Amino acid sequence: MTNFTNNQTNETINISVIDPATGADCINDLLQIEHDQTISLDEEFDWVADSDTIEYYQSMSSQYQTVYDLIYEIKQFAPVLQKEKLEKILADAQGYETNDWAGYIIKGITDNKLV
Repeated sequence: MTNFTNNQTNETINISVIDPATGADCINDLLQIEHDQTISLDEEFDWVADSDTIEYYQSMSSQYQTVYDLIYEIKQFAPVLQKEKLEKILADAQGYETNDWAGYIIKGITDNKLV
């Protein structure tokens, strides 16, 4: 879980993306928050950002959580042909930017009726 402090309201918001296969929080690996120049760290090692930036990361984490849940569901319960289609979608998504990656995969899963 990653804590964000809103520098406008002083509210603390927790954002996470849990890999259902492992239970691990992988938000920092996925969203590369540390490279965002609009965010800083406070003395408690919480990220500090404005409302718009926090809303962006909440939206992105929600999309990523959806992708992780869908991938897990397909890999666990889908027939082999659907799993093969998923692997192709995931391979094709490798070149996408962080902002577009989750949307591309969700669209591919939906278009191919994998769930």
